[in-house]
Amino acid sequence: MAVSVSSTILGLFYFIFGMIWISDGFRGFLYHFGILLLILFLPLSSYMLYYDKKLGNFS
Repeated sequence: MAVSVSSTILGLFYFIFGMIWISDGFRGFLYHFGILLLILFLPLSSYMLYYDKKLGNFS
């Protein structure tokens, strides 16, 4: 679960950082890499959080 959550946070960072970066070539890479990470890991981390809450691992 830690990998999924950290990848989601990393994807958000790359997404936001890519939007404010000045250089167009590097910005495009970070922007698309952030979107790819979000698409891959956001559903996975959401499912894992739901599953942990369902099992009662959260207080």
